[in-house]
Amino acid sequence: MKPSGAEGDGDVNWERVRFGDLYAVSSRNGVTKPGKIRGSGYKMINMGELFANDRIYDIPMELVPLKKSEKETAGVCKGDLLFARQSLVLEGAGKCSIVMETFSLTVFESHLIRVRLNKTVANPMFYYYYFRSPLSPIKTIVNQCAQAGIRGSDLTDLEVLLPPISSQRRIADILSAYDDLIENNRKQIKLLEEAAQRLYKEWFVDLRFPGWETTEIVDGVPEGWTAHSLGQLCALRKMTLKTEEIPSGLPYIGLEHIPRKDICLSDWGGLWHSQ
Repeated sequence: MKPSGAEGDGDVNWERVRFGDLYAVSSRNGVTKPGKIRGSGYKMINMGELFANDRIYDIPMELVPLKKSEKETAGVCKGDLLFARQSLVLEGAGKCSIVMETFSLTVFESHLIRVRLNKTVANPMFYYYYFRSPLSPIKTIVNQCAQAGIRGSDLTDLEVLLPPISSQRRIADILSAYDDLIENNRKQIKLLEEAAQRLYKEWFVDLRFPGWETTEIVDGVPEGWTAHSLGQLCALRKMTLKTEEIPSGLPYIGLEHIPRKDICLSDWGGLWHSQ
């Protein structure tokens, strides 16, 4: 993405347009399905999938029954952008993910907003990266009440940059290539994590460590091993910082950035103080 303030692309200026003018169809909220009727039917993307996956593939999801009208209007397609309508934390409001593939009818829940762009003028991958970049204007429409949130009408009226479609595609292709590389590395790390877990179980649960055949077990642990509390090995930091004490632009890690079932940290936030 271009740095803040740069709106030129060679001799061509990047326009500023109303986001809704780039829509192929009107944005809409998803379906509401109470928990008691869930469990069978069709896949539904919920807030959990949105926050756990920046790029949403055909992954396991909760199943819900659908009416005929919901099948026709609430489905997602490849390239659809999904925005979080609400979040317990300010950082999560307006979070944008993109649907990368769907192999069967899949809908989305009411806490999400679906945006389907006119691909002749707007590249979905470009705007996915745009709304995840420091240039994103999404925070200008976030309302902070009991929960932070955005309205579909405000998203439609939001002013966004519009580079030429050729530039959008070029930028999206470059950034996608990096994301693909990161994803491949993450999968390899996942395999290494699983191998480490198996090794841990073999050594420290099953006690099948190197030389176990000739090692005596004393009080449930191999001879020569000792037990210590975690506090003897590391120190717990309980420092609390106020927002104004954090330097502007300094990256920070919040609970919303901690991935589920993964030890690899790939996302973080930042604070920018008004001057």
